[in-house]
Amino acid sequence: APEPSESQTVSFTVVGCQRYDRLDDPNGYAIYKSMERLNPDFTVLTGDTVYLDRGPVKARSIELARDRWRRVYELPYLFEYHARVPAYWQKDDHDLLRDEAGPASPPLGELTFEDGLKVFRDHTPVGDVPYRSFRWGSLAEVWLLEGREFRDSNAAPDGPNKSLLGSEQKAWLKSTL
Repeated sequence: APEPSESQTVSFTVVGCQRYDRLDDPNGYAIYKSMERLNPDFTVLTGDTVYLDRGPVKARSIELARDRWRRVYELPYLFEYHARVPAYWQKDDHDLLRDEAGPASPPLGELTFEDGLKVFRDHTPVGDVPYRSFRWGSLAEVWLLEGREFRDSNAAPDGPNKSLLGSEQKAWLKSTL
């Protein structure tokens, strides 16, 4: 990345929802070849990267969750792309368990929400604090929010006190914007 004071053109791609059971090419997802031709500076993966709960074999244990990550990122298109282009990952529900996953979610087989968090962190370079921002020169700053770890239950009554971000992340977002 250029220094925060440097002004230079920036190009990036965004990817989400990579269901392994819906590959459009045996070598991976065809979009990766199209993204590669754009020669982006970086990529942001916005979640639902591996879909632990879909396909003929659900990731109902830590071992199967790790296997899902391995299977996705050993696909030639993804492997080649990520060997060349830096990436930033966010997680979403299917990366941890299933639809609408949150801290109070029941397990998927033996796999708990905490197990899903551990597997995600082991397979992506996110760091200790899952919400963050980064600069790419003076022309781009990207905020990556966390919508799973600090959220209130979907079953909680809607209203001004219900939160997707939690109080600490919300305060960080307000102060950094």
